[in-house]
Amino acid sequence: MKNLIVAAALAVGVAIAAPSVVFAGAHSGGGGGGAEEKIKGKVSAVKREGRVVVINGTDVKISKSRTKVKVNGADASRSDIKKGMTCSARHTGGRASRISCK
Repeated sequence: MKNLIVAAALAVGVAIAAPSVVFAGAHSGGGGGGAEEKIKGKVSAVKREGRVVVINGTDVKISKSRTKVKVNGADASRSDIKKGMTCSARHTGGRASRISCK
């Protein structure tokens, strides 16, 4: 009887914890997982009003709230990034955590 109670308590604990683990991973903001990558080059295109910039053929998504944007060393917004600028960005799965342009 004691083993049955322990098994039931364990099953309930797993049932409660498992969805939390799944949702925590799904909302981590990584957008593709993996390690953060660095990219540097000229911006060849700006799409969707600055939400996406293309650097060296790679689409880099720029979030209004989650991406730190700098232009010429000063804080800026994604709309300040223009075609032809040289930028370096850190991103995970194409979602930038920071981007700096000149």
